[in-house]
Amino acid sequence: MQITVEYLKAEIGKMEKQRDHAHDVAVAAQAAIDVLIHMIGRLEAPEPEAIPLSDLGLPDPTPI
Repeated sequence: MQITVEYLKAEIGKMEKQRDHAHDVAVAAQAAIDVLIHMIGRLEAPEPEAIPLSDLGLPDPTPI
């Protein structure tokens, strides 16, 4: 088999596609890791205390 410029360019194109796909997979994996870490933080965080509406400058709700 003779190595030609066209063959080498085609190989470069294939490798670039593989690289781009690997990058996409790595980004997606990192996003999933970040979400799971955030979920763990939320699960381990203490329950927040209820803030009365009056502290927010809002009136108390009226029953319907």
